[in-house]
Amino acid sequence: MKRLIIIVEGDTEIEFVNTILRPFLKTKKIYDVSPYKIKHSRGGLTKYEHLKKDIIHSIYETNTLVTTLIDFYALPKDFPKYEERKAIVNKNDRLGFLEKAIKENIQETQGKDFPNLHPYIQLHEFEDLVFSSIKGIKPFFEEKDANFQEITKIINENPNPERRLYNKMMTYFTDAKFLKTV
Repeated sequence: MKRLIIIVEGDTEIEFVNTILRPFLKTKKIYDVSPYKIKHSRGGLTKYEHLKKDIIHSIYETNTLVTTLIDFYALPKDFPKYEERKAIVNKNDRLGFLEKAIKENIQETQGKDFPNLHPYIQLHEFEDLVFSSIKGIKPFFEEKDANFQEITKIINENPNPERRLYNKMMTYFTDAKFLKTV
């Protein structure tokens, strides 16, 4: 049985993998799912080299598939083909180009192919997707910990996840313990 290693940016992504993705994948008979936060990350990718080291550390493990869960938002300037990506207008094509650039960079520097590496870059900031629906928020909070009326208002006024809803909503949560993970 293969192991799935998911290299993530921060605690929110780890929580997503552990509470949503892992149980879903178990229904597909994928039982060994391991999220790892990028070393030297405080909840974001600050240097591509940090991600690259973690990929290289994981990619040589036997019987594994390795992927990433990183945000397109605020990619570091040392990212492979960072400048070239600007010429690609279609966002999905741009993401595919950058995912391919990760794989090519790893394979080039390691001098071999890695068919078990499948990088993934999330178009919208992951936290914005988590906070794009009140249905995704309510199960994690009690009424005393969140002003659901104001949060719903913000969601309804900002239907596009590119607007960084997460930052707008943070003043309406009182559960500091949770806020440290997102």
